[in-house]
Amino acid sequence: MTEQEEFEFRMRLEQEQAAPSPEQSQVQAAQPQQEVAAQSQTPPDRLRGRNWLERGTLGAGKAVADLMEGVGLGGALWPRGWQRAPGADDDLMSDPAGIGGNIAGQVGIGVLGGKALQGAGKAVQSVGAARAMPVVKSAGGLLEMGGNAILNPTNYRQAAGAGAAFGLLTQPGDLPGRLANAATGAIGGTAGMAVGRGVGKVVSGVKSLITPKAPIEMEISAKLAQDGVDYFSLPKAIKEQMVTIGKRSLDDIGQVDTEQLSRMADFNKLGITPTRGWVTRDAKDWWMENNLNTVDDQIQARFVDANRTLLQGVSKGAGDATDYQRGQVLKNSVTGYDDALKKKADTLYQSARDTAGRDIPLDAPRFINNASADLDQQMLGSKLPADTLSWFKNATEGKEPFDMGTALQRLQALNGRIYSTSDRAEATALGIVKNHLIKEIEGNGDARSGGQKELADAFQTARTAAADRFRFQESNPLIDKILKGKYAPEDLPEIVGRMKVDDLNGLSQLEAQRGVPIMGALRDSARAYIRDASTLQSETGGSFTINGMRKAIDKIGPEKGKALFGKEGWEEYLQILRAGGAINNPPMKPAGSSTAPNLLRMMQQLPIPGIPQSLNLVFSGIGKAKQMSNVGAALNPSIKMSVPRTPQPSILPLITAPGLLGISEQ
Repeated sequence: MTEQEEFEFRMRLEQEQAAPSPEQSQVQAAQPQQEVAAQSQTPPDRLRGRNWLERGTLGAGKAVADLMEGVGLGGALWPRGWQRAPGADDDLMSDPAGIGGNIAGQVGIGVLGGKALQGAGKAVQSVGAARAMPVVKSAGGLLEMGGNAILNPTNYRQAAGAGAAFGLLTQPGDLPGRLANAATGAIGGTAGMAVGRGVGKVVSGVKSLITPKAPIEMEISAKLAQDGVDYFSLPKAIKEQMVTIGKRSLDDIGQVDTEQLSRMADFNKLGITPTRGWVTRDAKDWWMENNLNTVDDQIQARFVDANRTLLQGVSKGAGDATDYQRGQVLKNSVTGYDDALKKKADTLYQSARDTAGRDIPLDAPRFINNASADLDQQMLGSKLPADTLSWFKNATEGKEPFDMGTALQRLQALNGRIYSTSDRAEATALGIVKNHLIKEIEGNGDARSGGQKELADAFQTARTAAADRFRFQESNPLIDKILKGKYAPEDLPEIVGRMKVDDLNGLSQLEAQRGVPIMGALRDSARAYIRDASTLQSETGGSFTINGMRKAIDKIGPEKGKALFGKEGWEEYLQILRAGGAINNPPMKPAGSSTAPNLLRMMQQLPIPGIPQSLNLVFSGIGKAKQMSNVGAALNPSIKMSVPRTPQPSILPLITAPGLLGISEQ
């Protein structure tokens, strides 16, 4: 036997020894089937030995894997052909920690996706192409709207759409499975929004019960004050509504119609019970009530009461004095105070003369030469009046004595002349003469008194008093006009209307500093002016007119108004003006329909016995019932401030992240 034959023989022998018998073959064939059956009955627990955090992390990873596979990007994270072990998802989704992790992962994906859509939409809308191409801007708007719908849907349609889209994307596999998951997502989205709103209402109710009232009122007051509404002047019922809204959400305060609140506050402050149309200023309501005023006693009484209140408001404090009497009071106050100042100065000058002696001679040539040189230097010599030049000549020639007594008399005369002249150059020239005369008097007094200052002090006191009088005379155009005889007392109301704000403020300061009763007379005249303009007493018998009041208020203006009446007093007039405007200024008249009246007239012409009378009875009854309904609505104008609520996000992520678990798993 050759080596080759021997090798082949040995190989056949080994194969025969290794081959099993038929009985052994049957046993070996049955063993794999039994193992598979055993495995199908008791699947291996792949999560055994893992803590809850690890199992939750695997659940979140499953959410990411499902999304990536659902949008066709699974190959970006794992090798092509890779797939999860059979039964792994079943194990994971039967574990509470795995389910929780999967829910959290899908919620996170939803939030990140929503924010990504919002950011992308805003970015698209901000590029230069969006401004030039409306299509680009619209596409950006749709992206941002999609992000908003995911994060905070405002209606059930948005919630359902966002849930369906989320469910479609997070379900790997074939189209039927995706559509089924999308349907589940739509249901979950709407259910989540419903639950969120329900939870929000419960939370709002509990919050309202436990929230203190006082801090809320302060915040409401601050918010309304920004829109010019005084919260504390609102009726009690409306304040309670505002507090209820504020406890629910202070942001909702900004959605309340502050114009209606402001009108209601004005009516409440004035003690006027308004109609609905006066508060809403709705054209239909206002004109309906205006028409009812002529046929319904209750509406008519409401109008009469309001007009009477407005009339009382503009008449308050005006008194019964005439314009002349009020103007004369001011004139007497001003002239009386000026006379007192003059008497004081005259007395002090007399005391100075008595101290010095009337016969003390002064140096006339020196005084006249110094004054003339100064006048020539300023080119004002020709501006001196003739009587002053004559005095210079007589004093120089000795025809008129120039002693202490006559000098003081001349000084007083110069003061009066300077104040009374309207020629500025003449006043300047006389002022130069006055200054040199003062120097002559003071210099002589010092010399003759042997160094004593008694005479100089007496003269200085008198001169200070005279200067104080001149300051008062020149302090204000109205004072100047009264003292120069250019003032007619009956014109005071018009003078107040034309007066500049600074002049009125100056008079107010003058009264505060000197105690002269000036502002009282001005205030009384202004009140009478507003009353007369607002009532047109000589023409309408004292009924209130909003147009007249508007003209008076505009003529006085807010600055002078506050100076005359104070901030609160001026605000009272503005409240009357606003309330009167809401009552009397008609909004644009709504277009009416003539269909029903024309139909009634046509049917009344039908030649059918008894029909016209029957129609009249029917339509009269219907009209009367409608009128009664309108009257009831007009007389009860309470504001119902129902603020639309922003949908509350749900606290149940399983529902608000639609399609989280899906219908089928891999």
